[in-house]
Amino acid sequence: MTEYKHPKISWTYLLFKKEGRINRKTYWKGVAICVVVSLVLFIATLVDDLFLPRENSDTIGRWLLGYVMDILSVMFVFVVFSVPYAFIGIKRVHDMDRSGEWMAVAYLFGIIGLIYLGCAKGTPGPNHFDSPPAEPASQ
Repeated sequence: MTEYKHPKISWTYLLFKKEGRINRKTYWKGVAICVVVSLVLFIATLVDDLFLPRENSDTIGRWLLGYVMDILSVMFVFVVFSVPYAFIGIKRVHDMDRSGEWMAVAYLFGIIGLIYLGCAKGTPGPNHFDSPPAEPASQ
């Protein structure tokens, strides 16, 4: 069995490129980054409610506008972090020797698809998309 050492992967490659392959460990690191940063941004969009309570709004329009802005902020965070997560997932399905369209199937299954991508073994050796996501260790 060939042992592989894991080279350093840049954040821009991990989050913003769809080419290549990544292993399971790198996949979980990327998912963790997306989840943590999106949760921080999500909480930041809602923290204004602690300092500017809506009960003191002088009109129903201002009160409603606050809720609409919260909803739009949450949707913005969701859309922004869907792209890096999709790129991480595409590289992961490439590691399983499948095209990036299979990422759409994983999205349909939600959390089960996320766990499957993180647990399924990749193709050993080169495949249609790239060489293995790690260099062979020197012996």
